[in-house]
Amino acid sequence: MTKSFSFRCPNHAAARPARQFDEIDEAATFATPLDDRSPTYCQHDLSLEFVEFGAGSADRIAICVAREIACEDENAAFGTRRKRTSFPGQILLQRRHQDVDKGAISPLNRQCSSGSAAIVLVTDQNYALPTFSAALSADQHTKSADIAIRMFVVGAEDTWARQFDEAVAGTKIKVIAARLPQLAELAPYHRDHYLPPIALARFWIDGLLDAGVDRFLYIDGDTMVDDELDSLLATTPPAEGLMAAPDFLNIFMDEVSRGKKRDLAHLEGIGCRAETYFNSGVIYASREAWNDIVPAAIKFMIEHPDHCPASDQSALNHAARGRVTMLSLRYNYQSEHMMVLDPRRRGIGPTIWHFTGGPKPWNMPDWPWDESFNRYYCAAEMRLHGSTLVTPVPPEAQTRAGIAHRRRSRSRMTWVYPWRKITRRRKILHLLSATANGN
Repeated sequence: MTKSFSFRCPNHAAARPARQFDEIDEAATFATPLDDRSPTYCQHDLSLEFVEFGAGSADRIAICVAREIACEDENAAFGTRRKRTSFPGQILLQRRHQDVDKGAISPLNRQCSSGSAAIVLVTDQNYALPTFSAALSADQHTKSADIAIRMFVVGAEDTWARQFDEAVAGTKIKVIAARLPQLAELAPYHRDHYLPPIALARFWIDGLLDAGVDRFLYIDGDTMVDDELDSLLATTPPAEGLMAAPDFLNIFMDEVSRGKKRDLAHLEGIGCRAETYFNSGVIYASREAWNDIVPAAIKFMIEHPDHCPASDQSALNHAARGRVTMLSLRYNYQSEHMMVLDPRRRGIGPTIWHFTGGPKPWNMPDWPWDESFNRYYCAAEMRLHGSTLVTPVPPEAQTRAGIAHRRRSRSRMTWVYPWRKITRRRKILHLLSATANGN
């Protein structure tokens, strides 16, 4: 069964059809294309059990590919056709999505916490609309009334923040104007050319939160929550560290490339290994642990700004090294991962999508982020209709560079080194299904 979805946003001139994808039904063909444009298919070679497929959200599929990858050999990479295999009425599964949610991912195996949790987003006025859309997606996927959602807008006045009062009605979201004079003091040490200094504001989350909150899940403003967060937020984060998902750098480091020397120098400068280097766009931590890590991160960033090309992310990786529990990639699925594999084609639904790099789907919905990823952005626009908020427009040069990078990567993985798509997929699927671990 194939469905196509269309969305129309107030700021978009016309509805654009979303990318078509196959829904698994009783007559599903369980085969995977090696490339979005290629007719090549790889027959699944798995030691799995037969499980009746249910339509409920708890029965969505998560594929562990321990043996599947073995059949994606060099012949498959260069276009050798393989037979497509159908399983009418039944689908080969290793485990249900529910099993991964409640077993393999370590947050759900951790001790439950009895304190108060919050989901935190920090932005400036320029990026308030995308950040509010991320907050709406988080609200949609947290059912517990005890979980607060706080969106802090740095540099805004209370009167400006009041335009959200009607928009947040019926949600757990509270939009709060915030003052962070420390941000201006640290901004001169900011070295990330792709992000504004507001990215540093996450350092001061503790001073922004309500007194009763003992742990928080920070998410960037360019994310979209797409599955439940209650099970993660019900658990206790590490007493002296934090939890975060791997950065996309992880899937490239064993390849020969022009940028490898630069990446190795970055990791060496902050004292981290590629496999334990995390993306700071999604972080789960206790306030106590955060207050221990952040001063060391700020100190390192001030003393060694040239070692922090990713700014706060570099500094946090340095300060938290040895104290990070790696989350499944499902909690922070980034653009570079999506350019290699849309996990929905394998029956895997990430909890948080992260629109790293550019262009963002609200600026230019295109591969790998189609119009369907704008649904909460459209909802945010409708809730804020008549407000002063507008869609942030990135610099034209940055947009051109982002488009060129994505086209170049897609072309190279198709025609220059197609085997890299296979090896990267192998790593991504492992990171999606791996049990979290400390480092």
